Amino acid sequence: MDLTGEWWGTYYYPDHAGPVTPFNARIQDSGGHIRGVIMELDQLGGGAVLNAIIIGYRHDLHVDFIKTYDAEAPEEYGNPVDYVGSLSPDGSSIIGVWSLLEFDGRFEMYREIGAAEKIEETISATVDF
Repeated sequence: MDLTGEWWGTYYYPDHAGPVTPFNARIQDSGGHIRGVIMELDQLGGGAVLNAIIIGYRHDLHVDFIKTYDAEAPEEYGNPVDYVGSLSPDGSSIIGVWSLLEFDGRFEMYREIGAAEKIEETISATVDF
């Protein structure tokens, strides 16, 4: 199954220790080797756009990649983040956990088709306005 394409996702901090953070990923999958870019808003700071690169692999339904923010990101984004997840059998979503040093949370990603609606549902269900 090839992950190439545009994905929309959300990551969550444990015990609501941080904001629900949506992101956009553009992935290139070359025989299971994945690389790409992620863009997200700095929900912890001033709301600037943060850019990161991802490098990792896909094996069957297992996905593992490292996200590294670019040099323009604030200092608190200086450490790489490991993402490990499971690809759905139809290839439309990835659900898993992210980890950063001794801190971790969960994430979900959806292929571009229908992804924006799924993210909006998820955020609406988890955030009180």
